[in-house]
Amino acid sequence: MILKPIIVGMAEESENVVIYVENENIANKEIVKSSLIDTVKNYVKKLLDQWNPDESDFIVLKVSQTVSLDLPLSKELYRRVEKYGVKRSVIRLRLRYRPTK
Repeated sequence: MILKPIIVGMAEESENVVIYVENENIANKEIVKSSLIDTVKNYVKKLLDQWNPDESDFIVLKVSQTVSLDLPLSKELYRRVEKYGVKRSVIRLRLRYRPTK
């Protein structure tokens, strides 16, 4: 059994989600109240002790992602995300012009 923990959070936030994935299914979820950096470091230390190099690789990745949210945002959600440089994007419609005869 190989559990792959995925840590989801933002550097400035104090709550992070740790998701354990087994055979492409979520096996367990935890909410951890600490900074993202501390959460990652603590889990890496804990998991490194359990790691068997003969069975698998041990990889730690940092991946930045862009998140799109449907408008309108609630006031609470906007307050939580505004510090990350929220930008409103406009959906552009592509229309093909076909002249009538």
